[in-house]
Amino acid sequence: MNYETARSFLMQQGNPEETDTEALLIRLRQGYPPLPTQLSTLLQALDVVFEALQGTEILERQLVYALYVLAIETQQQFQRGQARGVQWPAGLEEELFSLAEAVKKIFAGNGS
Repeated sequence: MNYETARSFLMQQGNPEETDTEALLIRLRQGYPPLPTQLSTLLQALDVVFEALQGTEILERQLVYALYVLAIETQQQFQRGQARGVQWPAGLEEELFSLAEAVKKIFAGNGS
C-alpha cells in the first residue's frame, strides 16, 4: 500500500458518507462488527501514513480530522453498542485501542 492509497482509505473510513455501509464507523453505529480484515487494513494504512509523514511538521487538516474521528469515535461507538447490549467480537476493544495508539503515533511524529 502506498501513501496515497493509505490516505484515501483513512479519509474514507474516518469521514464516511452515511450511505457507506461498509465504513467502520457506520458499521459500529449500526451495531455491526468490522468487516473481515478491515481493522488490519486500517492499521496497515496508519503505519504507511506514519512512515510517509516522518519529519513533517504540518499535517493536513482533513487527514487530521479523519484520524481523530477514527481514534475517538470508534471507541465511543463501541461503548454505546455495549450499553445497548451489542455482543462485539472478542478482541475488538483491544483492536480499537491499537487503532487509537497508531493515530497517536502519527500525531506525535516519533513513534512514541
